[in-house]
Amino acid sequence: MAPHSMTAQDSATFDPLQGHGSGKYVKFGSLPNIYKRLVSMGLSASTTLQFVYLDGRYGIEWANATVAPYVRAGTFALVVDGVVVKSEPLFSQTFPPATSGLLTATSSAATANSASSVTWARMMPHKISAYLTFDEYDTAAGASGAVKAAAQTLAVNMREQIPNDVRFTFAGTEATLWMSESVLAKLVPHFKIALSSSFVEGKKKKPVPTTPGALLSDKWRPFAVSDDETDDLLNRSYSTRIHERRKPVASAKTIEVTETAYTTYAASLLWLVSQQIDFAPLKSNNHEMRFAYLTKALDADPFLPAPASPKSVYRLAHLLELDDLRKLALSAFVRQLNNMNAARELFCDVSCAYPEIRDAALEYVVKNYSAVKRSTAWADMKKCADAGDLPIGTSHTLMLLSERLT
Repeated sequence: MAPHSMTAQDSATFDPLQGHGSGKYVKFGSLPNIYKRLVSMGLSASTTLQFVYLDGRYGIEWANATVAPYVRAGTFALVVDGVVVKSEPLFSQTFPPATSGLLTATSSAATANSASSVTWARMMPHKISAYLTFDEYDTAAGASGAVKAAAQTLAVNMREQIPNDVRFTFAGTEATLWMSESVLAKLVPHFKIALSSSFVEGKKKKPVPTTPGALLSDKWRPFAVSDDETDDLLNRSYSTRIHERRKPVASAKTIEVTETAYTTYAASLLWLVSQQIDFAPLKSNNHEMRFAYLTKALDADPFLPAPASPKSVYRLAHLLELDDLRKLALSAFVRQLNNMNAARELFCDVSCAYPEIRDAALEYVVKNYSAVKRSTAWADMKKCADAGDLPIGTSHTLMLLSERLT
């Protein structure tokens, strides 16, 4: 089942007269829609959610959240007078993250009002909105026990020859994967052709040990690949998970992969036989949080592959003509777009090469242009443009953006 996204929104109006004074603490509205949505996901009904103002900062406060739902991927955003003042990615965590607490951000309007010499009677109220977007995944990490156990078994089988007869090696690494030729030929037309006797991949040969001394072709990447960083993490800290469990005992057909990361293939091949996949956070959201998400997922399950980049999976699915997986990866990409990363995604190399990715990012930027153009990512992209560092193809993207905005 494909994951789906849900958004809950609440708004309240804050009168600066109520919050004047250093350290002033004011509760000025509840969040009934977000509360209702979280309770439907398992939040304890005793929880309270309130908009708050605290010494020039706006935010939300919660209390009595003794049981909190698990959010696999999502975003909490706080908007003051139409300006996003906080966008907090949520990855593989409970929300709220503690029994009680605060999420706040400084607003330029609040700061200006605090220092203003204008009388409080002349000040305008401010509209504060909170948005909580979360995704429900029917994936191995969140599936039922039976489905997860089946996916784990299949993942383990991909690490040894028996009962398989096709070996995948990955240039620049010692990682390998194994699959059944009959399964590949049945489910992937690309491999049915490649594994025929007329191609080099169709010739059986004795498997070459993937040791540091083994000669593998240099990997080649036409795009920046965040899953390469995941491969590096696996090599450094989880190396036993990417090596063959047993030495191959017979000749086998071999597919040497040079353009795609091991992480991408492992996640995609497991989806092929189990319909289960876990997507990693986009690197453009938060690099440190992405790393934390990956290590948490790897530590939580010693059998399943590492979560893979939606864009990397999309490109592989596009190559292998796996339409369902391509749509799933595109959906995961769209759900992770936000005001802080949309500009970076719109002008990245993958967007320039794949119209579906570009159009998804373009649609988001057009709908949220006023907020996106104030983001750090937008400023960074302008600097890249000035330096001539944007990927080839961004001029066409800029023309499309201009047409959509006029």
